Amino acid sequence: MKSAKNSFALTFIGLSLLSTNTHAAPPSYSFVSVDYLRSELKDVPLNIETYVSIPEKDVTFDGLQLAASFDFGNNWFGQVRFQQINGETNHIIETPLGNISPDAIPPGATSNEDNIELDLTGSLVTISAGYIFFQDDMSSAYLAGGYAHTKVEIELENTNIFRDSNGNRVPNLPGYFESGTASGSGDDSGAILSIGYRRNITDTLQAGLRADHYTVGNSSSELTLEGIYFLTTGLGLQVGGTFYDDGSQYNLGARYNF
Repeated sequence: MKSAKNSFALTFIGLSLLSTNTHAAPPSYSFVSVDYLRSELKDVPLNIETYVSIPEKDVTFDGLQLAASFDFGNNWFGQVRFQQINGETNHIIETPLGNISPDAIPPGATSNEDNIELDLTGSLVTISAGYIFFQDDMSSAYLAGGYAHTKVEIELENTNIFRDSNGNRVPNLPGYFESGTASGSGDDSGAILSIGYRRNITDTLQAGLRADHYTVGNSSSELTLEGIYFLTTGLGLQVGGTFYDDGSQYNLGARYNF
C-alpha cells in the first residue's frame, strides 16, 4: 500500500491528540473476538480453465472472523486469526449471432448470451508472536511476525441461452452450446509481518492502528483501523476497516478481554 506509512503516522498523531485523561491501564493483549466481515474486491480475475472467457469484475463477500490474543508476560504475546468469506456473482456475455456458426443457431433465435454464475470461497489463517516495544499508562506499540495461509475455491456454471425477438428463450440445438461447469482451487503460504499501535482514548473507548505485510503470493500490504467501545471492563463492541490496493474489508463484532 503506497500511502500506508503516511497514513500510519497521521493516525498515530491523531490518536495521541484525541486522548483524554483515563485510568492508568494500557490496552490488554489477552482477548478473544468474533466479527462479521464485509469484503469488497476490485477487478477480480474470474477466468479459470474453461471454454468461457470472463472479464474481471468487482466482487463483494460476506464472512466471519475469529481472533484470539494471549499475553505471555515480559512484553511477549501470541495471536491467531481465522477468516472465511463467501461471494457469489453472475455475469452475462452477449455474443452477436454473426460470430456463431449458422448450423448452431436454432430457428427463430435473434440473440445469444452466456449466463455465468460464479461462487468463490476464501479463507485466511495467521499465527504469529509479538513483542510490545513501547508501553505507557494509556498506550502501547508492538511488532509481530508469523505464518499466514490462504485458500481459494471457485465453482463456475455456464449456461448458453438463445432468445427470440420477444426475449423468450429458444431451445438450443442438440449437441451445441450445452451447459457446463468448472471448478478450481488453490492455496498458498507465507509470512505476515505487523506493526501496531493501541491507545485508550477514554475509560470505555480504545482505538488501534495496524499495518500488515504478507509474503503470500505476489506479496501485499494493508492498513487496519479499529475502534472498541467497552460495555463492561471486559466486554466490548468493535468496528474496523482494512484497506489495500485492490479492495477493502470492514468488520463489526464483539471482543472480550480476560
